Amino acid sequence: MKTLSKLLVLFALITSSAFLFANTISVENAYVREVPPGVPTSALFLTLKNTSNTDIALIKVNGDIAKNIELHEHVHKDGMMEMRQVDKINVVAKGTTELKPGGFHIMLIGLTKSIKAGDQVKLTLKFDNGSKLTIKPTVKKVMQGMMKQDMKMPKNHKMDSMK
Repeated sequence: MKTLSKLLVLFALITSSAFLFANTISVENAYVREVPPGVPTSALFLTLKNTSNTDIALIKVNGDIAKNIELHEHVHKDGMMEMRQVDKINVVAKGTTELKPGGFHIMLIGLTKSIKAGDQVKLTLKFDNGSKLTIKPTVKKVMQGMMKQDMKMPKNHKMDSMK
């Protein structure tokens, strides 16, 4: 009887731990960049939010949209922007990490099908604490949502004045 009680307690701990892990990371503003037909790579951008008291790292992304899915970052090296693969992307305790153009991002290499604006892509994010999170980001046009407020033309600007 003691063995059965111990097993039940162990099962309850494992189940509750998985539930707690699942609720510590959330994803906001996820989207996949639209690419022209025939282009074999795209990228996933998103914001990871960690509500736990412990740092958590994204270590892998799986999905059937691409042959290879890799974690990447852009870095300045010798005056040039360089993209390189990384083993993990950290999300500090009670913090957020933004995956965005020119920074951390997820590369979708060897797309297995064409993607166009409005499509949804199913991906599973895996974290170093054992948790997984399945997301369905929407595919967006390359420039959609990327123009910053300070880059917009002034209201009194006329395009034909540039001729």
